[in-house]
Amino acid sequence: MPSAKLKNHRRFITLAVFIFLIIGTVTISYFARGYRINPKQGLTRFQGTGLLSATSYPKSAQVYIDDKLVTATEDTLNLPPGEYSVRIFKEGFLPWNKKAVIKAELVTSTDARLFPAAPSLSALTYSGAYNPTPSPDGKKIAYVTSNSDDPTKNGLYVIDIDNSILNLNRTPTLVAANTDKHNLEEAIITWSPDSKNLLIAFTTPKENEDTDTPTQLSSTYLVDSGTLTNLYTAPDATIRLPVIFSDWEQEILRNQQALLKNLPEFMVNLLTQSAKDVYFSPNGEKVFYTSTVDTTIPDQLISPLASINSTPQTRELKVNHQYIYDLKEDTNYLISDSASTSDLYPAKTLLSLTPLLEFDTSATTSSNNQYLNYNQLQKDRTPLETILAIKSQYSALYTHNPQWYPTSRHLITTKDNKITIFEYDALNPTTVYSGPFDPNFVFPSPNGDKLLILTNLNQDDQPLNLYTLDLK
Repeated sequence: MPSAKLKNHRRFITLAVFIFLIIGTVTISYFARGYRINPKQGLTRFQGTGLLSATSYPKSAQVYIDDKLVTATEDTLNLPPGEYSVRIFKEGFLPWNKKAVIKAELVTSTDARLFPAAPSLSALTYSGAYNPTPSPDGKKIAYVTSNSDDPTKNGLYVIDIDNSILNLNRTPTLVAANTDKHNLEEAIITWSPDSKNLLIAFTTPKENEDTDTPTQLSSTYLVDSGTLTNLYTAPDATIRLPVIFSDWEQEILRNQQALLKNLPEFMVNLLTQSAKDVYFSPNGEKVFYTSTVDTTIPDQLISPLASINSTPQTRELKVNHQYIYDLKEDTNYLISDSASTSDLYPAKTLLSLTPLLEFDTSATTSSNNQYLNYNQLQKDRTPLETILAIKSQYSALYTHNPQWYPTSRHLITTKDNKITIFEYDALNPTTVYSGPFDPNFVFPSPNGDKLLILTNLNQDDQPLNLYTLDLK
């Protein structure tokens, strides 16, 4: 039998190993949570630190903290709690700056998007591009050409703007050609909500009305966006517009409901009843809106997150002020203290005033009275006014509000012959283009690597063409 001395020795070793494991586990746990030994004023302090995740696109950018170069993206730094001035810079790109608040045991990310200091321009069209109209899914542009050397090639075109297709220089698709009775340059072009069809509307002023503004429809055609339609033989769709509009409104409504269902009840009521120009980010996690009332967003509409954007937010809403609400973090940021307006297009209001289940969702497109359930956009409006209201539902481009950039963290705005991209908390405004362009058309490619603009870089008497601005 082992001696008592040997037994005690084994017990001591077992106890020592057990204590070592406990101390090691606790030490690793505290280390993982950011605690470090920090010598200060001759004393050694065990202090909690936070993590700064320095990320950027493109990568390998220099990271300055309080004007000192400390690392390059992508990297994670341990920092004592406090406020730091973070600057991310890469040669050939405009710098990114932010005041970052570091909290103990929490991670703060930069997610910096760097834009080129001198982006290149490339022509996408050469024979003019009139009335460019993006599809609701953001993947196609419809436009009219009237200056081709070959008159048979003048008409309505559709071009895919997916980046892989842009790089292949795919030829645009002719959808409808001009005729002696149909000058497509004068038509209003509207996409269907599913981005598959185009409504071509020709207008004329009302009789005895002293105005150049078109006020009524003369003829309309619903055409496939991927094939050529002969307008001479195509049926006039004017008589079917109430049903067409109803079908489209139903689809718009369903899309809006899918986005609203993730929001807190207070925000649903605010956006559907006390806001206008409501546009969701591409990922559905943020929403731009103009408040139509003075009110306050209550705190903690959702369970609070441990780490959120450190930019001060604004939950006190004012009439005609513009904001962005972040669903994921339950934060709200002031974007502008004045609302944008359009002389032609009405302000966008959400259709989802009641739960979708209260609508007759069993109705089909062939039902004679189906359109009666989906007529908010038609109510008290002429067919032409309804078309303009539908286009306002699709994009902030028409209502002259900031447009979402595909990252869902940035927005695009135009002013004083400049195109500026800024972050959703209104910080880091970056002028990506300054020069001649039509401020009524600026649109991003699906992944944000390019901006499409309408400009003329050669002669003033030449038509405007579509150009791509490379932001990679």
